[in-house]
Amino acid sequence: MSWTLSAAFFPTGAETSVQPGLRQPLWDRPGNPLLDETFVQADATVQVTPAYTRAGIGFVFQPATIFELRVRYSAIGFYDAFTAVYLFDDPDAVYDAALRATMDRTTGWGGRLLVEPTIRMKGGPIVFVGWSAVRHHTLHPGETTDQGDYWLEPELGLMLRYPGTSWDHNALLTWEVQAHDTTLYLGGYLDYRTAGQTSDELLRVGPAAVWMPEPDHWTVIAICQFYAFARLRDGPVPPYTAFQVQYRL
Repeated sequence: MSWTLSAAFFPTGAETSVQPGLRQPLWDRPGNPLLDETFVQADATVQVTPAYTRAGIGFVFQPATIFELRVRYSAIGFYDAFTAVYLFDDPDAVYDAALRATMDRTTGWGGRLLVEPTIRMKGGPIVFVGWSAVRHHTLHPGETTDQGDYWLEPELGLMLRYPGTSWDHNALLTWEVQAHDTTLYLGGYLDYRTAGQTSDELLRVGPAAVWMPEPDHWTVIAICQFYAFARLRDGPVPPYTAFQVQYRL
């Protein structure tokens, strides 16, 4: 079981999540770089933030140490707080704070299907992790005077059609430093996101650090990313900053 507490400056808010699950080892070969850790896993997740609550079930298949496939379905309830739910009739609307202040925000609920393959590679102290995420979103908004087929998804920060699809492509390149039972990864993190039925997209990149004081239990992650482009950005600053603490039994 894992527990996660994280906070991000953009969008405002914090989140906590609990993920109990069962893992079955497959054909582990200790010391083999390709088969050192192989497994199938089934789990459930409950995530709570000031903007929404999510509950879901997932399946993870890792046939080799370098490859993992994650599939998850989640039901989501959105609050009338922070970003809430905003509906738009124009997929190219500039959804800044000034426009949102004139709109009738509402609550809502929906679902999300996630398919996420991940590749991991290591050469000496250099570690690369790359993953993509395809998400299919559904939304059932509450009562509002605003009408439209598009909405601002609060976690991704993208204008989506509902139902609709979004894509993420991520790359993390780090240098590994080990001392006794502590491991530190320092490097850069690139995040590209785009929506399938709108022109909305964003790209940000910047330094990242992953500290594992107890690799079997505790992980601390810090991120500071500057914007290359985004609908609401005229330049790279202010950056996106996030901090996360994970604990695994």
